[in-house]
Amino acid sequence: DTTVQARAAALVELNSDTLVYGMNLDEKVYPASLTKIMTCMLAIENGDMEDNLTVSASAFEGLSEYGSTAGLLQGETLPLEEVLYCVMVSSANEACNVVAEYIAGDQATFVELMNQKAQKLGMTGTHFMNAHGLHDWEHYTTVRDLSILARWAWSNETFRKFATTVSHVVPE
Repeated sequence: DTTVQARAAALVELNSDTLVYGMNLDEKVYPASLTKIMTCMLAIENGDMEDNLTVSASAFEGLSEYGSTAGLLQGETLPLEEVLYCVMVSSANEACNVVAEYIAGDQATFVELMNQKAQKLGMTGTHFMNAHGLHDWEHYTTVRDLSILARWAWSNETFRKFATTVSHVVPE
């Protein structure tokens, strides 16, 4: 049965970069936590895994009380590597904001970097509004663009380490 129960979909054979199946590839969709792929990759490209990051009060601003969290606390300090485990394993929204502030100084500047990188990658149907993916009407992408993002990220060995980890305990 090849019935796809989604608004949009893509199946890409990675070795040949061949689109095997596509449905509504350019329809606007909301990426939700797939946004964290871009956040993680920008941290990998621009950060040092051993740098210690401090969780600021602003890392919690604008987050939903029902959103994913790693339970980070204001003032807590931990290495970028551990924060990225929080981003990718726990889908922690506050950890995304910690990364954004570390890489760019503030969340708004980081979002600008996200959009610049998306354009550089050829993601012409994408516009980011935050580092975590909580819903915003102006935070959108397409399945075509998500496939570009995923292929780019998957080519990075460090990203694959974070993306394939199913459980991780952040040391005290």
